[in-house]
Amino acid sequence: MALLKLFPTDYTTALSLLTLFLFLVVSVIRRRVPRNFPPGPTPLPLIGNLHQLDLKKLDWSLIGLAEKYGNVFSVELGPLKAVVLTGYDAVKDALVNHADQFSGRPPIPIFDDYSFRTGNLGLCLSLRSPPHFSQLDASQG
Repeated sequence: MALLKLFPTDYTTALSLLTLFLFLVVSVIRRRVPRNFPPGPTPLPLIGNLHQLDLKKLDWSLIGLAEKYGNVFSVELGPLKAVVLTGYDAVKDALVNHADQFSGRPPIPIFDDYSFRTGNLGLCLSLRSPPHFSQLDASQG
C-alpha cells in the first residue's frame, strides 16, 4: 500500500501495470533456451517469430533466415520452438549422426481432430473434396 501512495493512481491502473510486468517477467523466463540451442532471430512475446515470416511463402522466408543464421537455426512459431535444417549436409548429419535428438515430433492438433484423439490416422473423413480433386476427376473422364 505504501507503494500506491507514492504514485497517484487508481487500483485498476496499478493492477494493470502489475499484470503487464508479471507477464513480461514470465515471458522472459520461458524464453530461456539451452546453451547448445541453434541461433535464430529474436522472438516477440506470444507470437514468436511469426511477424518475420510470410506464411504464404514459408519456405522462402525460412531460406532467407538460413542465409543469415546458417543451415541450422531456430525459430519460434507462437509458443512452439522449432529447429530448422536447410541443405542436404545438415539434414543428413541430423538424421544419421543425431537421430535420437531429432526423433521426437510435436503433437499436431488437426491430426487429433481427424483421428478422434485415438492416434489412428488410417481413416480420415472429409465432407467435401478439395477443389483440385474435382479438376483431376474432370480431366480423367
